[in-house]
Amino acid sequence: MYGRIPSLYEANFWVSYYLPALGFTLLAYRLLARFQHLPSWLPDWFHSLTVRGDLWGLEIAAAIALAIAILLTKVHRSVLAFLKGEGRFNPWRLVGRIEHINHQQLLHEVDLLEERMAAYQAQGETPPLDFLKQRMRTLLFAEQRYPERHLRLQPTAFGNVLRAFEAYPRIVYNMDGLSIWSRLLAVLPNDVIDRLDRAKSQVDFWLNVWILSLVILLSYAANTLLSLRIHWEWLPVLLIGLALHSSWQARMAAVDWGHHVKAAFDVYRHELRRLSGYGAPRDPAAEREFWGQYSEAVMFRHPSMPAEDPAPEE
Repeated sequence: MYGRIPSLYEANFWVSYYLPALGFTLLAYRLLARFQHLPSWLPDWFHSLTVRGDLWGLEIAAAIALAIAILLTKVHRSVLAFLKGEGRFNPWRLVGRIEHINHQQLLHEVDLLEERMAAYQAQGETPPLDFLKQRMRTLLFAEQRYPERHLRLQPTAFGNVLRAFEAYPRIVYNMDGLSIWSRLLAVLPNDVIDRLDRAKSQVDFWLNVWILSLVILLSYAANTLLSLRIHWEWLPVLLIGLALHSSWQARMAAVDWGHHVKAAFDVYRHELRRLSGYGAPRDPAAEREFWGQYSEAVMFRHPSMPAEDPAPEE
């Protein structure tokens, strides 16, 4: 994964994990109190959280939120995999066909635009400005939203955004980005790593809001069925809207995160090559061959690393 999970001592933890957890804790408590499903073993002072607004009750809520936030960091990779649609029994696979249809329609639109572009060039005509803008938007959307191969599609739009920038180093440089990332991270300056962490923290924040909204929604449904009463009729609509909005925001934040990851490969891959004991590549084809061999060596523990490129002829 291109990024770190923040520690308890970093600001990214408190913004991206603790704030969603605190909102979840307060809303969950109010929901349980409304349905009168608070556990009987809770002491009286705990009920002051919603009854009197007592400071001690708020401190308990803050501590619970901290525990939930820490738990979110521990299960972050599992949550990420779930929302990407990974896993044979992932329920998102039930709607995965939608992403396949959207991708096919997008590829068809790209093909039509490219045919029109080729026709303009063959006739020596200048394409209309509106057409050029449409073509640029469509190609950019395809690059940011989907991987290059139909077989690499994920069941969710969020998963495909991640797959799209994960494919970048493989397409451009013939390197396996995930296996080389830890080595590239060793040569990145601290300010670049900080920017990467901040970009990923935006994704983490919206992912946590997304998953906690779904948890609250399920809790509301369970309490309604158990009590056979309906309270706060507006809450399910609010939670569904929040889940949809946070999923959209997570995709947009992931696109920005991807820009930072791609820039790291573009700018610092030569530094990794130099510190690994290799000189500058003689041409783009040689560089692609080098990174392909290097990726195989680090992925499969192959003892034969790529040979040094011969010096370019003068």
